[in-house]
Amino acid sequence: MEGELVIFISVGIVGIVLFAIAKIFFDRQREFVKENSNLYRRIVELNDLYQFINLKKDKLTYSLRFDAKRKFDNFNGEKHLTQMILEDYDFYLKLYDSLQYNRKIYREYLEKYKAIEIYTDKEVLYNVKMGYKLFNFHEKSLYKKMKKSSPIMEIKYEFQYSYTTPSGRYHYSAVSNPSFEKCFFEAQSIKDKKKRNETLSTEDKLKYKQLIAKEEKIKQKEVELKESIKRVNNLEKKEEELKEKEAEFIEATKGHIYSSNANVVMESSENVQKEGDTWQKLKALKQAYDNGEISYEEYNEKRKELL
Repeated sequence: MEGELVIFISVGIVGIVLFAIAKIFFDRQREFVKENSNLYRRIVELNDLYQFINLKKDKLTYSLRFDAKRKFDNFNGEKHLTQMILEDYDFYLKLYDSLQYNRKIYREYLEKYKAIEIYTDKEVLYNVKMGYKLFNFHEKSLYKKMKKSSPIMEIKYEFQYSYTTPSGRYHYSAVSNPSFEKCFFEAQSIKDKKKRNETLSTEDKLKYKQLIAKEEKIKQKEVELKESIKRVNNLEKKEEELKEKEAEFIEATKGHIYSSNANVVMESSENVQKEGDTWQKLKALKQAYDNGEISYEEYNEKRKELL
């Protein structure tokens, strides 16, 4: 038993020694390749050229507890994050710019890293005491190992909010994950709009009010014109009806002697004639307005007199 233990310990020690020796040789070979490889030199130069902004976290979690069920139901993650950004805009602007910078620079870095050709310069091997395959193995290993990790290019926000009834009988909880960029753009829009309103001069405000008043006046004239056209159309229809009644009246009274109702008949005939004259005058007035002979104000005033 003791002999087997001694053998086991001896084998273990020999294994550790051999592993240590192999590692020493491997590290020496690796250092040798680093000193002589053009590929390694190009990778180092590229990595030194591109530096990213170091952001500590890519996800931020907030816990919120509400004291009323109404507040829990009405909570909106996007509005809450937008308000947070507005309250500390400079900080979040710097954060947004950092994310954009990391995206842009890392994309450029990857393009140039992939453009590095993975090959062993055989001319270097003339001056070194290492086989081509072994030298190439170390270069490929370094190429994979030395590529920079992706920096933080996106921040995720999470709001965990809850409400518990005073009795503790019921508990409600939910999670909201608003988009940082969407909320940032919304906050930026609100901030820019507020700034425009604050910098608007008194003269500009007056011009704006005058413009609004002018637009309202134009809309009012359009409404009045539509009403006038509607009345004219009604008059045309009424004139046709009066003409039909007049024709029916004349046809019905042919060859008859007027009775004591003659005055009523004559009065009706006069009203028909009067409405017909009004229609003709309105028609002529509308034609003059369409031809540009009179202004809209003149047309509207005379039309009201006739009606």
